[in-house]
Amino acid sequence: MVRKIQVITTILLCLLCLNCSRKNHEITIIPDIQKNHRQSNGLKGEVKTVRSTTYHVYKDSTRAPVKLSIFIQNYSADGYLISTYLLNSDSDTVKERQIHYCSDAKQDYWIERSPVGQTLARHEYEYDLSRYLVKEKIYEGDSLICTMVYKNDGFGNPFEMWQNYGTFTLHNEMHYNAQGLLVRENEYDPNGKLFKYITIEHDNYGDEVNRRVFKSGDHLIEYMYTRYDAEGRLQTKVFENLQVRTREIYQYSQHDTQGNWQREERAFDGQPTRYIREREIIYY
Repeated sequence: MVRKIQVITTILLCLLCLNCSRKNHEITIIPDIQKNHRQSNGLKGEVKTVRSTTYHVYKDSTRAPVKLSIFIQNYSADGYLISTYLLNSDSDTVKERQIHYCSDAKQDYWIERSPVGQTLARHEYEYDLSRYLVKEKIYEGDSLICTMVYKNDGFGNPFEMWQNYGTFTLHNEMHYNAQGLLVRENEYDPNGKLFKYITIEHDNYGDEVNRRVFKSGDHLIEYMYTRYDAEGRLQTKVFENLQVRTREIYQYSQHDTQGNWQREERAFDGQPTRYIREREIIYY
């Protein structure tokens, strides 16, 4: 295991160097707390709608891929998510979500409904006098499932969070770098004992390149590394779960003029591509 971790570390360092070799131009890093939804989702340009279609690909190359689902995201002109739709393989709506905002562009609540108008889920947000997020409530149907309470720093970054599920509460601690990017998150069990922590590394452009998950005791259990090309276009993601020994590789191609990918291929442990996701992006 030690040798495997050393190999993983070497790969991550090499990828980090590759990610730092982009074309030389002025770098602007946006703190996490200041990002709109487009920026948080890694979208470039004035995106209005993203339509993602997922296909299953058979090992037998003579069989045509099968469409599984369609997911649609609609963004406002200033980059905030205003609605989403999940469609089945026949393009029938399975569920839709409408996001509502306060006058200062802070999320007020969203509602997820079935095609016949039944409320499936609801999410509410509360803010303090500084308009920093202090509470979220998650409902399934009419039942309150979870309440999340936050403490924030002077910039509005949440540095502590409590998730109350009624019968137990989980506690998280978040840490940020000088650019306001999340670099570590500690997760504590209901008894207050650290059971997992996550470390995140970014390149010089503020893009996430390495994410590692550890059990308490510094035991690496998961990692994800990400590679971009010299133009900042997403190329590859590799995820490995060391507990169940699974490895997934995501390849991104057919980028549009804004640098957003249009095709994702997903494979497992060196096997042929099993899933394809194609994106159609509409701009303002």
